Amino acid sequence: MPSTNPQFTIWRVLVPLPLGAYDFRALKTDTSALGARVLVPWQGGARVGVVLEVLEDARVDRGLNLKDAIALLDSSPILTPDALETLKAVAGYSLAPLGVVLEDFLPFGLRHEVEHLVRLVPGLNITELPARADALQDWTSAALHDPGLLEFLRSQGLLEEEANLLEPMREIIKPVLEPEDVKLTPKQARALETLQDLGRSPSLAQWARDAGVSSAVVGKLERLGLAYRSFEAVAAVQLEFPRTDPAPKVLKLEPNLARIHGGRWRERQAMIAQLIRETRGGVLYLAPDRGRLERAFKALGGVRPSAMLHFDLNARERQAVWTGAREADFEVVFGTMMALLAPVKNLKLILLEEEGSDAWKLQGGSRVFVPDAAKLRAEASGARLVFTGAVPSVESLDLHGVVLSPPRSRIHIVDYANPNLAPEMGPMSNMAVAKESWPLSNALKKVLKQVAERGRQAVLIAPRRGFSALVKCPDCAWLPYCPNCDVPLRFHAKSRTLECHQCGHQTTPPKRCPKCEGTVLNPKGPGTQWIQTELEKLLPGTNVYRYDRDQKDDLSKFKRGESGVVVGTTAVLSLEPPPDLALIALTFADTFHTHPDFRSSERFHVLLRQLLEWHPTRAPLLLVQTFSGKHPALVQILQGHNSDVFPELELDSREALSFPPFAKLAQVQLAGRKAQDAEQAAEKIAALIRDRGATKTELLGPAPNPIPRLRGLYVFNLLVKTENLERLQHLLEPARRSREGSVRVRIDVNPRNISELIED
Repeated sequence: MPSTNPQFTIWRVLVPLPLGAYDFRALKTDTSALGARVLVPWQGGARVGVVLEVLEDARVDRGLNLKDAIALLDSSPILTPDALETLKAVAGYSLAPLGVVLEDFLPFGLRHEVEHLVRLVPGLNITELPARADALQDWTSAALHDPGLLEFLRSQGLLEEEANLLEPMREIIKPVLEPEDVKLTPKQARALETLQDLGRSPSLAQWARDAGVSSAVVGKLERLGLAYRSFEAVAAVQLEFPRTDPAPKVLKLEPNLARIHGGRWRERQAMIAQLIRETRGGVLYLAPDRGRLERAFKALGGVRPSAMLHFDLNARERQAVWTGAREADFEVVFGTMMALLAPVKNLKLILLEEEGSDAWKLQGGSRVFVPDAAKLRAEASGARLVFTGAVPSVESLDLHGVVLSPPRSRIHIVDYANPNLAPEMGPMSNMAVAKESWPLSNALKKVLKQVAERGRQAVLIAPRRGFSALVKCPDCAWLPYCPNCDVPLRFHAKSRTLECHQCGHQTTPPKRCPKCEGTVLNPKGPGTQWIQTELEKLLPGTNVYRYDRDQKDDLSKFKRGESGVVVGTTAVLSLEPPPDLALIALTFADTFHTHPDFRSSERFHVLLRQLLEWHPTRAPLLLVQTFSGKHPALVQILQGHNSDVFPELELDSREALSFPPFAKLAQVQLAGRKAQDAEQAAEKIAALIRDRGATKTELLGPAPNPIPRLRGLYVFNLLVKTENLERLQHLLEPARRSREGSVRVRIDVNPRNISELIED
């Protein structure tokens, strides 16, 4: 007897938008659709999504109002079942929409890569159709037709559709060949000339950086019609993999090893090489930045067939690595955060470098902390997760692992708050000291001259880019502030401008103080430009380079071993250490541990350990200039303790204050154009969280952000901390569902900096 309840299949599809998954009627296909890309109708048009679930034998009454999927785009899935489970787990953990998590972690194939063709069903009487339908008698691009018309024909079953994947494309910015005669400001003229010289730019942001202007300047040029966005095909790529296996070093490794910390980088890599060699299955190696990734790939890529996946690869290259992992052309994927869901066949081991690094924190989208997501991927795949780095994070201390002996080190501390240096402060402590100089101390000047005389190399790390942290009137203490943010403007000597490092606002320094008519320029807080200027005066004839976001000098000679000095931000640590490095100096260490956050001291300790082990074989002198010479992180290193000791001290203070790992933490941030609106929204959500049962110790705030206004938005914060994740998610449910009009609500589970600046 025939069934009275016919059944069919539903595809639950996820698109890269801040939404959950939506159901569509499945196409008839012999190919597995789970984890594959599909084209689905979307708001009159069409979007590429990924099949998150396949619901077999669904009842017809359930699918009466469902739209049909348009096309299956992949012959085999691009996301494995465990990767799909990881997506769901990350969304649940971070309280972020599934579509946002998908866009965070699928690094190709969701935009600008589909040819969507449409036509009327053959044999229709077009006289009975809307007038515009006659243009649809032959196959044409869907982009040429009114989305409303296509939706009407689709709903009536009168439209045939097909889709094909195109070669990967990338968006570029190009100048208009014959621009209209428009009056431009000097900055706009400079930016347009830069783009015309380049011919193209990969993005508005890169164009602005190349021209040395703010993003607002180039955005205005685009709106004036002097530049336009275009697409170009990505060149084909042939991947090359290292094939030489480093000489194996046989070590006795315990089977339940979960972390490898301390020692020198080479020692840790020897242990990791053995882990990779002994793993019977695929391996995923994750590093927080391109520099560390390439360093690991050079050391370990030859152990087994391997490839790298990172942001500097184009779409075609990313897809090639992804496909190669899926087809087992190689067995190890080395990647940044974008490799988290890479379809490594038979994944058995995940290695994650520097699990406490803030570089792992996504600044937008789901805002997930990637080591947390890596734990979820390990659980979903049954893989082993091993953390490694110079220092364990406080949260990973309880994991079983190996702590290697600290590397040989030489450190000297210049304590400006205590000019009578004690003998234990370093090898130069007994030198006769006159009045200390700033921003280069007497001790630092002496060593720098020795470096130059002997033809060696030095790296100086400044706390910030630009010339100075601020400029100040010496007479009345007036400061120039950003009109969009409650932060002082920073002085850039090269361009003679004051710049906001939050929103990019630039202005010319006033000639006189607007408050008292006195002299204005009295720089405070030296940045990379200031340090570079002082070095050029101190070391005439010596090559002095700069490396920060504003300026990246050509370091090819320096990398080959030629004498010189590099001054930069901590970005220099992403580079290979120079071969003849004799000195590393922190010009103002206090910046790294005085931030109002419970992790600031831990960050400082990690930085010191990374500096001490940066060079793989040498032990260059580390000179630290500070006003806090007795900081525990410095003392622990001076006394030769291993890398676990300081995190263990931090663990005690965390327990006393009920901070992670003794609590689960989340920040709710509300931002609005009006301070009153943002504050009222914060009070409303706080009340809703209290109604869910939050105690006074579980809910802190609301309170204004340490910097109340950023990019024209007034910011208020709530801090929620509980004993476990389930309780945290229960209390945050009202905030997750809240819609506060013009006020933006953002939830950040496991925030890495509870006083951090808001990001657009």
